[in-house]
Amino acid sequence: MILPNWPWVRWLTAVALLLPDGLAQAGITSYGAFKGRNYFQASAAPPTASLEESHFAFFFAQGAAQDDIVLATATPHGSTVPMFMVASELDPERVEAESFYNTEAALNAAVPNEPVTFSIFDSTFQDYTASLTLAGDGYPAPTGLSNFAAAQQIDARAAFSLHWTSPVGLTADDFIVLQLENSEGPLWASQFPGLPGALAGTATSFSIPASLLIGQDLSLNLTFVNVTQQDTTSISGATGLSGYVSSIDIPLKLASGGTGGDTTPPRLLSSTPASPATGVPTSTSLTLHFSEAMQAGQQVNWFNVPNTDAITYSWSQDGETLTCSLPGGFPANASIIWALDPDSFKDLAGNSLTGAALGGVFATAGSGGSNPCEGGLNERTNLFFVSKEISYQQTSASAPVEHGDPVASFGTFFTPAAGTPVTAASVQLPGGEVKNLTSLFGNYFLSAEATSEAALIAAYPVGSYTGTLTAGSNTGSVTLPAVAAPPVPQVANYAAAQAVDPTAAFTLQWGAFTGAAGNDRLQLTVADDTGKTVFQAPDECAQPPVVLASSATAVTLPANLLAAGKTYQAELRFMKLGDFVTQSVPAFQGAASSSKLTRLTLKTTGGVLDTVLITAYRLPADGRFEVEVKAAASQTVFLEAWVNFNAWEPVNGGVAGANGQLTLKDQRLQVPDAQAYRVRTQ
Repeated sequence: MILPNWPWVRWLTAVALLLPDGLAQAGITSYGAFKGRNYFQASAAPPTASLEESHFAFFFAQGAAQDDIVLATATPHGSTVPMFMVASELDPERVEAESFYNTEAALNAAVPNEPVTFSIFDSTFQDYTASLTLAGDGYPAPTGLSNFAAAQQIDARAAFSLHWTSPVGLTADDFIVLQLENSEGPLWASQFPGLPGALAGTATSFSIPASLLIGQDLSLNLTFVNVTQQDTTSISGATGLSGYVSSIDIPLKLASGGTGGDTTPPRLLSSTPASPATGVPTSTSLTLHFSEAMQAGQQVNWFNVPNTDAITYSWSQDGETLTCSLPGGFPANASIIWALDPDSFKDLAGNSLTGAALGGVFATAGSGGSNPCEGGLNERTNLFFVSKEISYQQTSASAPVEHGDPVASFGTFFTPAAGTPVTAASVQLPGGEVKNLTSLFGNYFLSAEATSEAALIAAYPVGSYTGTLTAGSNTGSVTLPAVAAPPVPQVANYAAAQAVDPTAAFTLQWGAFTGAAGNDRLQLTVADDTGKTVFQAPDECAQPPVVLASSATAVTLPANLLAAGKTYQAELRFMKLGDFVTQSVPAFQGAASSSKLTRLTLKTTGGVLDTVLITAYRLPADGRFEVEVKAAASQTVFLEAWVNFNAWEPVNGGVAGANGQLTLKDQRLQVPDAQAYRVRTQ
């Protein structure tokens, strides 16, 4: 059975919250109480009553924005136990509660046709009360879909129109709610009663976009809402609604089976250009051919394409071919890599794409030479590359220490310039052991990790590494000699880096990269707390380009590059590199490197604390959890409990003092023995 995303009720014995007075009203837009009947439509005949949970009561409170409503309860007449509302899964601005009953008598005993009292706390800690009356038992007639037969043979490639007869008595002041879901959960719901765009009670049809007709076990819930009372005065700016509801569950089936029948997953048969084609004109579109008709939807992941949002996707009329085009063409002299997300490609029955080869690569033609923004070693094509890297962490002015898992990376082969497909690649270690490389999108990889430099050397010793590449009938190899290890990077002004004034330029300093030669590289990157790179050097693509020679011992970060009151992660890398070209296999290069990487934090001054920190917690004798927090001065903080390990619900709140400190305590009169807590800001 499907209902319009109205969750099970949470019963509490009592609710209390310490709230300051005199604050302004937040955005409470509506609230409501409804009693309902559940039905099921299995054919073109009228719907029948559900055998179990045939009746329900539903209560809600709607905010103008997320978290406008902190706490809301509804108490039916004669009850001493309020119904506590929780956040809606479909609308973060709404809280709601629902209880189910097997008979109408049980529903009426729990929620009689009498007033229901609402208590709503908003985010400004104002407490509002209101009352709505349920009266008349005005349940709408469950008319169901009038085109039920057509709804069992839906073409998923086109929009489908639902048709029904509006129940007698419903007017434009009443509402109709639609919700669509499949076996994986809700897909879409129409606007909630009382909100702009909600379907009026006189509506008799609705067109479902093709993009929503996905997955197996598609179901529709058609709900008729008869509003018997509207209250616009009890809570200023909010509308109260009460009345009666008839909710109908209806199965939908796609033309190829939908809820059963076709269980064979589709496959990708071929792609044009084929992988790994070379010399492909930049204006070429990627065409994908599938084993059967597909739904109109897709997600393709692209690499080496700078403007993926501009790519257009067009399905053939039979649904078996997808054409991917980029206006203006793909970049020249680039290896274009694509990969399909199998869960986003489904046949008409909802089966997901399967198969081992769901990606590919093709090389575009160009005027020769490399892109000036691709000067880095990892951007070169036709390359056999062996590298070793050791990671360190610097946490003070003292020398960095090994930290994390050092990584040894071996062999990246790209398609030879002559266009002959690579069929195999391997690497022979100094001790004679041979390891095969794994193919991915026409490239070949091998990587391994060790927990220390000593363990890395034991597994991959110092010496020459021989890479062998088989291209068609040609097999050749290149031997890369050992590369001396660089020194460990160490920042010289670590203390200053922990108190950077973001409004002024800051110069980060380090010890020299001793022994650096012409091919060696020095690299610095700075990333914010989301992992986004905000600065890197060298940066050939910056305007103007950022230059950082291997002999450099400092770099200056521009003023206002970093935000106030933030912590950034910096990485300083010294890389010793050997580089040469061989013709033993048609036109590919060989390179070996040994690098050491030091990570450290950069911290800026100023700003305000944008998060809340728990500084202490305790469980007093009364059993009600208490926590001390640190936040920004005058910042609102909530204490929330994970009630029944099902949903986070507020149990207290307050405003931090001038020193940013605040103590919060669980204000419920009864607290479960097993309980989890968290604190959060608005």
